[in-house]
Amino acid sequence: MEQLFRLVDSNATLYAAALLFTVGVVLWLAWARFFHEREGLKRVPHFVMALSVLVFFVGRYAHAATNGLEGVACVAGRYSLRLVCFSHDERAGMYWGVAALQTFISAVLLIAAVLVLVHLARPGKSDNRVWAASRLRRADNAGWPVAGQARREGTFRLFLFASWTITLATLAWVAVSLNRVDAVRGQVAEAFASVAFERGTVETYLQDHGRLPEDNKAAALPSPAELHRRNLSEVEVIKGSLLLKFDAATADVHLAGHQVLLIAVRDGRQVHWHCATFDVDDRYLPVHCSANL
Repeated sequence: MEQLFRLVDSNATLYAAALLFTVGVVLWLAWARFFHEREGLKRVPHFVMALSVLVFFVGRYAHAATNGLEGVACVAGRYSLRLVCFSHDERAGMYWGVAALQTFISAVLLIAAVLVLVHLARPGKSDNRVWAASRLRRADNAGWPVAGQARREGTFRLFLFASWTITLATLAWVAVSLNRVDAVRGQVAEAFASVAFERGTVETYLQDHGRLPEDNKAAALPSPAELHRRNLSEVEVIKGSLLLKFDAATADVHLAGHQVLLIAVRDGRQVHWHCATFDVDDRYLPVHCSANL
């Protein structure tokens, strides 16, 4: 589901919406120039333009949902060059409030676009007949004001119910993803703790030799493949830093086959450890990953 949201929340969706709207405008100009006597054809460009608006709002809804996921890293204090955090993301109450508001607005606009699209797709009636039918309905409502008002209120309640249902379902999905993130982050933290011996070996080597070991052999450690353990298939020493490769069979799907680098930063004869990664989402790294571990 997350991959689908991220796919929809891309420039391709905006380009598709712009292309559809352009096609709709061209069709409308063609109708106005060549087919203006055929009222039924006017619904075609209107339908295409409404479809472009729907595609655009689908993209905005996906953007609001993925923003909820991105905020997870900000709430946890995980900052990086790939992620922009806002002040409201740092407080859980504000985070959920902003996420709910953005999702609700997107849901309202999305449902409104769907209703317009359905209205334009209804076959049969020309614009004049639709206008006449609407006049008759208004006349009926004038004769029965209570019934007309009740129908409008019922429609409005249904509209709000659908909007809030989408909003709450999206927030629930984000909340479930939060729990998932905590579980994956726990595996990463466990992997860091499991290489305490290797980290100690690197620190001892620095104190004894005044430099960091180049590789496993220099640090008197077994080969990377032999240093496997739970959720880790390899632990490789690279110029004093530790490259951890997660096991494709036992690690979580978000970590399987990916790598995290524990960077050894010299401070005299001491080592400060930091972490970095290029293929693991920031959300799955420990909160203090960029600080001294």
